[in-house]
Amino acid sequence: MGLVIKEIKEDGEWVKFPLPIEDGCEPEFIEFLVKGLYSTSDYQVALSRYNRHVNLVDQQRISGGLKKDSLIVESDERSQVDVQCELLGRYIIKGWKGEIIKDDVVAEYTPENAYWLLKSNLPVYLFILSQSQLVDAKRNAKVDETVGKSESISSSKSNTVVTAKSRKPSTKG
Repeated sequence: MGLVIKEIKEDGEWVKFPLPIEDGCEPEFIEFLVKGLYSTSDYQVALSRYNRHVNLVDQQRISGGLKKDSLIVESDERSQVDVQCELLGRYIIKGWKGEIIKDDVVAEYTPENAYWLLKSNLPVYLFILSQSQLVDAKRNAKVDETVGKSESISSSKSNTVVTAKSRKPSTKG
């Protein structure tokens, strides 16, 4: 009988981004619901597609004789950071608590608003990127701990030998 690990279904983890503190005021935070960067398959698939697309365009430039101009960026090309902001906003950030102001209005969470926030605010972008990696690290530590406990239980069971006394056949007749 093998060890079965059920897929961990979780919406993510709430993390607090500290806002600048004004003199005499208590610290305030914006909270983000963040999923793990490496454990979110939709994010990984979308990032892989983007990277394949960039590689394909580069290959077409080289094979099309544009080798010397391959470092020139076309006007419709997006930066890696821009794409990362969109993917983080769509697949990694799943909500927020607190007031984020966009165009003089409190912005509710949407993937589009998350993209806007990440693209326009480098500290938030870097915070979400690092926190999503920490969410994965905590998740992996939990899995390792669970697997370690399961292995110690199964190894103690496998070392246990159960014997039964054999009965002597009855000679009564």
